[in-house]
Amino acid sequence: MCYYRYLRFLADGRFLYRTSPQPLREVARSLLRPAPARARGAEELVQRGRWVLKARPCFAVPGAAL
Repeated sequence: MCYYRYLRFLADGRFLYRTSPQPLREVARSLLRPAPARARGAEELVQRGRWVLKARPCFAVPGAAL
């Protein structure tokens, strides 16, 4: 089985991350915007975090306070 890693970096310093065996067209909706904490379904599989770009490299911290 092949798994894909999907990362979406938002301009405000947040990022969304998901690992799935499904192609992008099937998981893209879950990465369009961060779901409310109470949401259920595919959005639960999306990890959230913060990213910072300071020259190079880019640091992404999953689970960082949003």
